[in-house]
Amino acid sequence: MNKGFTLIETLVAISILGIISVALFSIIPSLYEADRYAIQQTSAVDEARRGIKVMLREIREARSGQDGSYMIEHASGNKLIFYSDIDQDDKTERIRYFLGDVSGSENIQDVVNYDDGGNSLVVFENFTFGQINSAQLQIGVEGDLGSSSEYIDITIDGYNMGRFCDSYNDCQDCAGYFQDIKSFDVIDYILDDRLEIWLDSRYNVNDFCDWQHNNHSFIGNLVLTLVQEVVGSDNQFQKGTIDPTNDLIPEYDLEEEKLSIISNYVQNKIDTPQKNVFYYYDVDGNEIENPQENLEKISLIKLKLIINVNQNIKPNDYYLESKVKLRALQLDDEQ
Repeated sequence: MNKGFTLIETLVAISILGIISVALFSIIPSLYEADRYAIQQTSAVDEARRGIKVMLREIREARSGQDGSYMIEHASGNKLIFYSDIDQDDKTERIRYFLGDVSGSENIQDVVNYDDGGNSLVVFENFTFGQINSAQLQIGVEGDLGSSSEYIDITIDGYNMGRFCDSYNDCQDCAGYFQDIKSFDVIDYILDDRLEIWLDSRYNVNDFCDWQHNNHSFIGNLVLTLVQEVVGSDNQFQKGTIDPTNDLIPEYDLEEEKLSIISNYVQNKIDTPQKNVFYYYDVDGNEIENPQENLEKISLIKLKLIINVNQNIKPNDYYLESKVKLRALQLDDEQ
């Protein structure tokens, strides 16, 4: 006679079923996550591969710019600027492929002091929009500064940085141009997005000069030059296109650049040579170490994109590599 399950057997069966259910429910999200990663990775690789195919064709057809510029304008590890007729309209576009974006800017201020032995404060602020790679401050002065006892002390963020016009023949009275121009590396002083400069003249720097401003004791010209990397674009490989103007002498207006994204998941690293996007070679196949200084020697360009939508999930990085020769140079060699 079948007596069925005992209570203990039933409890054991329920426990085993519970363990199996918990295991399944814990595995399923991981399987979905892995599947979603595989789909995203495949899509990102395909997107990058299509972009590379277009880029190689454009580089191969590189030629002189509409304004007469050499076919390659800029060549570095993570940026390539060249000229090519990409839409076959008999007009040469300026093409920029780049990882992230590095931008240079100049911030200029003039200060005028009308007092005998006066001092002036100059403040630069709110100039940061990315990671600053370099910061240089250049200062020139003009005024009643013809004597070795007539000079200007300079203080940057509370630190004494020396003097202007304190040596014989450094400056002359009311010169009518900026003199004794000095440059300072100020990257350590601008971390708070602010830079304070005091110009403090000696008591006998008098107010009788008239260049640009009547009856001034001194003028200071300050130029803060910054090179900074745009935040948030490190993993974007982008393309910028500029059409030439229709002027008699065509130009390329940088403000008219149209940007598009080739890939959002690039893992090449800026300032990391072994993970550069671009590598450059001469006609003999030798790698060019300083391509920007040897643009006319570039015959072949190698491209390497490292794609990964999530570096915390395996499989890891996917490498796309291709090489392309500049056709214009090949035609010149054939002739």
